[in-house]
Amino acid sequence: MDDFKGITSNATLNGHILEGWNMTAIPLTDTSILPDAPLRSLHHPPVTPGTPSGGLTFYRGIFTVPDEDPHPLNTFLRLDGWSKGVAWVNRFCLGRYWPEVGPQITLYVPWSILKRGQNELLLLELESAPCSSSLPCTATLQDKHVLDGPTPT
Repeated sequence: MDDFKGITSNATLNGHILEGWNMTAIPLTDTSILPDAPLRSLHHPPVTPGTPSGGLTFYRGIFTVPDEDPHPLNTFLRLDGWSKGVAWVNRFCLGRYWPEVGPQITLYVPWSILKRGQNELLLLELESAPCSSSLPCTATLQDKHVLDGPTPT
């Protein structure tokens, strides 16, 4: 059985084959090899005024589970305002998000991947993030799932 993914034939625009471009794979199964250089902070994105935001970008944020917590609990990641992409916590892939399409609005974050102290949230945003040079990016961890959100009609 063939199960091809991605671009499997010529890329065309108005019937003309596009040439002179490269396609590069991103190794999403092994995030330990992703470089830290292109990551933008969720709190202070280094966006130059006049630079268009959007497109494929990695974002990283740090959140803290208090040391006093004897055992972190399951939680849910909510990404209001984000477009679509892939989310990781502590290099564990939570899955794809696309909240504007629904109905799934939150991603499950199992307690077993959380640790007391600092934890890392890594997002690969494919289209556009809800932040700019004047607005910080935000993500929410909450105790209730939202699996029945609105869907476009």
